[in-house]
Amino acid sequence: MSTKNKIIGLLEQNRSSYVSGQELADQIGISRAAIWKIINQLKQEGYEIDSSNGKGYLLKDSNDILSEEAIRLHLDSSLQKNKIIVKNSLESTNTFAKILGMESAEHGTVVVANEQTKGRGRFGRTFFSEAGKGIYLSVILRPQIGIDEISFSTILTVVAVMRALRRFTTQNLEVKWVNDIFSDGKKSLRHLDGADERCGNAGRGLFGRRNRYQLQRKG
Repeated sequence: MSTKNKIIGLLEQNRSSYVSGQELADQIGISRAAIWKIINQLKQEGYEIDSSNGKGYLLKDSNDILSEEAIRLHLDSSLQKNKIIVKNSLESTNTFAKILGMESAEHGTVVVANEQTKGRGRFGRTFFSEAGKGIYLSVILRPQIGIDEISFSTILTVVAVMRALRRFTTQNLEVKWVNDIFSDGKKSLRHLDGADERCGNAGRGLFGRRNRYQLQRKG
């Protein structure tokens, strides 16, 4: 893990709380000057970090940049070993995942992008995937089932996503069978399968709106 990613991880762990430059320096093993330099680089990349003399650095709760470190904070211990690839922009997370699958990527590998320039929907249609307006991800699965049984996993996936979303929002969620999830009558997420016998995997894509129809958090 790079020094920059270690700093992101520590800030994510203490989101909305200040972490002193000395504490960051001690935990990572570099100088406070080096910490200051990397913090400024992160700010230039769009991270919303507040710097305060005597307090240190605070990652604001409003920060909405995708990172591997932020994702791992919310994963169960059984999933911590899964490979997570976060990209700012990809033509398609499904296409990228399929290439990785043909290169023997492990079961459970996740590909996340802030933007898709050639996102794919059902029947080969274009899926509009604007930067900063959604979460676009694909998961590489290598299920021990026949290719003709993969369609049943679509139902399991949508049910699992619905259960996860209901943990974080009070909005009314509905499934338009079986690929779309709506929140308060507005489409918020689309699910797309992409099985490929050549690489022995089922690429599972989830494309969710993040700002346009933002889900209201519980609490």
